[in-house]
Amino acid sequence: MKRHRAWLLLFTAIVLIVALLFWRRPIQRTVVSTPAIQATAQPSNASPSVANIVAQNNSATFATTNAKPPIQNDRSRLPEIYEKANATHNIPVEFYGQVIDQNSNPVAGVKIDVTVRQQYVKSPTEYSGYDVEIPMEASSEEDGRFVIQGKKGDSLHIDSIQKDGYQLSSQVRKTYGYVGTAIPFHPDSQNPVIIKMWKNAVSAQLISQDKDTRIPYDGTPVTFNLLTGQKNVDNSAGDLRVTLIRNPLNIPSDYRNAFEWHATIEAVDGGLIQSDDEFMYEAPEEGYQPQIQIDMPTNAANWSNIYDISFYAKTRGGKVYSRVKFEFRVDSSKPQTGFTITSSANPNGSRNLQP
Repeated sequence: MKRHRAWLLLFTAIVLIVALLFWRRPIQRTVVSTPAIQATAQPSNASPSVANIVAQNNSATFATTNAKPPIQNDRSRLPEIYEKANATHNIPVEFYGQVIDQNSNPVAGVKIDVTVRQQYVKSPTEYSGYDVEIPMEASSEEDGRFVIQGKKGDSLHIDSIQKDGYQLSSQVRKTYGYVGTAIPFHPDSQNPVIIKMWKNAVSAQLISQDKDTRIPYDGTPVTFNLLTGQKNVDNSAGDLRVTLIRNPLNIPSDYRNAFEWHATIEAVDGGLIQSDDEFMYEAPEEGYQPQIQIDMPTNAANWSNIYDISFYAKTRGGKVYSRVKFEFRVDSSKPQTGFTITSSANPNGSRNLQP
């Protein structure tokens, strides 16, 4: 019995000693480090298209080499990437144009000033960019044509087109993007950009008016005198007669549905020609019609309760030529609606409407 107790005590002592040794042994930990990924910074001042080119070059490099994204101290390829981005973004700029007048005749000796813009990423270590603007000029030849070339960039802006005795159309497009736009401009020497200018004539002594008035909805004719600005005159003293019909005739002020309306513009002893010309400085010699009809059914694709129309008028047996603009506003809840007339009339029988 004593012998068994001794063995039990010895075994217990050994267990305690082993446990004590493991408790005092230091624990070793293995730390696995993950390399920090450097975020790609967007250039603060550079063109978005330049930044995109840099990003695309980075992506292409990583996809080809199966490398990890660049880490903080890996910048060896940035100069090459930025140089390629700058070269891709700035390409040879060419522009072919032709200047013509209102009668499609070429205009020679027109001075054209433009600016070609270049965009650059500043440096591999600074996420920013800058622009370089290069002024250039050209002059139209006898056929009205001109060429601008010899510089690289991403866009061209027309600063001015000038010649004494001519007015430039305000509808001329001024900016052309060669890179980084949804629809890049592609120059074509066989199809130059047409630039219209109006050749000024001797200024005419015109009678002009610009006034707001009212006309009824029930079809009652209203006659306007383009020389005095008066309305509701008899036919012998009138130039234009206007009628307006709306269905329904009466609408509340909060009416929001489309409604049917019709308007008729008639020339008193003459004719009319509707026109969208920017410069209405010379009335046509022929092609006049007795009236212009405006029909606006409820299902019209271009339905509107505001309607502008411009036209030439020949009245009083050809003794008065005019350019006229009407603005109809047909949504009033009152018996009459707002109506604007703007006109310039030459009372001397001349078609010259040059201000």
